[in-house]
Amino acid sequence: MPSVLNDLWLYMLEVIMNNIFSFATGELSQDAFICWCLNWINESDNVTTHRYRQLGLDLLAKLIDNLSERNQLLDVDINSIDKIILVQQVLNIDVLAIIPQCNLAIIIEDKTSTSEHGEQIKSYRESLDGVFKNEKPWKAYNKLKNAFKLANLNIEYANIANYHIHTVYFKTGYYFDYDWQVAHSNSVDNYLTGPMFWDILKNYDDCESDILKGYCEHLKKQLNWYQAVSKINGKYDDEEGHYIKWERITQHGFLQVLFDNENINGSWLWKDMSVYPNQYNTGTNQGGSPWTNRCFWTRIEAKTINSDLPRSFKPWLFWRVDHDSKGAYLSLRFYNKDSKQDAEFLRKEIYNQLNSLIDKSASVELAELNHAYSNCVSRPHHGNYYENTLIRIGIDSVLDSWDKNNGQPFINLIRSIDSKLRKVIGTFNWESFVIKCLVLYED
Repeated sequence: MPSVLNDLWLYMLEVIMNNIFSFATGELSQDAFICWCLNWINESDNVTTHRYRQLGLDLLAKLIDNLSERNQLLDVDINSIDKIILVQQVLNIDVLAIIPQCNLAIIIEDKTSTSEHGEQIKSYRESLDGVFKNEKPWKAYNKLKNAFKLANLNIEYANIANYHIHTVYFKTGYYFDYDWQVAHSNSVDNYLTGPMFWDILKNYDDCESDILKGYCEHLKKQLNWYQAVSKINGKYDDEEGHYIKWERITQHGFLQVLFDNENINGSWLWKDMSVYPNQYNTGTNQGGSPWTNRCFWTRIEAKTINSDLPRSFKPWLFWRVDHDSKGAYLSLRFYNKDSKQDAEFLRKEIYNQLNSLIDKSASVELAELNHAYSNCVSRPHHGNYYENTLIRIGIDSVLDSWDKNNGQPFINLIRSIDSKLRKVIGTFNWESFVIKCLVLYED
């Protein structure tokens, strides 16, 4: 390659690699990109704009794909829509997309790596409905008024009091159990995931826009990372640590493989977790490392745990993936945060009874685990804390041998332990046990 051409190639490569979305990774940047896509709908359809306008219409079609009052749009050709009003951060709404032609307002709650909290979407819908019907608060109404004016429309003649409000949970980061709960909640009409957004954008790789190419590169890199960490025994490039210690996605996958019969090949990735009978949750330790729990009881059973004693009582149990100075581990834990003296007494009695049931039903499998994986099982037997470990199983050796035996015999042994414990703990008469313990405490 001639020197001049080589220098030109290197320069072009540098320009391509200098992607603004490598720096603008937050939700405000993604808000802007969503608006950029949708705003092409406002452009006249010609040779230059056609593909971009179609991108905006495809995204709009996906946003209203699950429209709760869809009958009002059945006779509307989405390709005929030529005006969309886009407003950012009115009433703290990330993106508000208004389609005057359809009397439709779309609330887009945009997230990258965080999740919706405090019923944000429900609050936004109620607040926006108040503005539409009452024209208050004035600051929000005036912002909408100016947005209509910029679109050459008069809000006073728009009949916004009768607009249908449609809500969308738009998250490109990984959907954890809580995100799926939000997506299927009564306050959310539709949702978009990162792969769903990519399925739209990938059809427009012929477009020459640096903005579009840059965002696509950014999103694809993000999705590829999620795919990489779906490998249960995967390690970082430095080979010093497994993903499972620091990536809650990997922790989720590990628990899904163990307890929800998912394939180890990563097919569980992006699966709607609300279909699983048991609830998952994740959090962060004080040191910054993540943990992931899977409730021992089903979602329905778990709702009765905090009911008044002794009615429908079950001890609060969960499986946890975490790591400490000894390495990564899977543990079964008992939780009770009641600080009253009788509750402290009861917590210790329940903890001791749980250990007795474990000894009775799962000792053989635990011994087999110890034999197969170099004394990986420990039983702390303390019971003095709000959160007490019943079983701790070190999994570093499990992960190291994963490729050789596809996680066996570990997977089958854990499933057997879980099944036996669910049976023996679930059929134990906890109501009678609790009453006896409280009587003993009073004496």
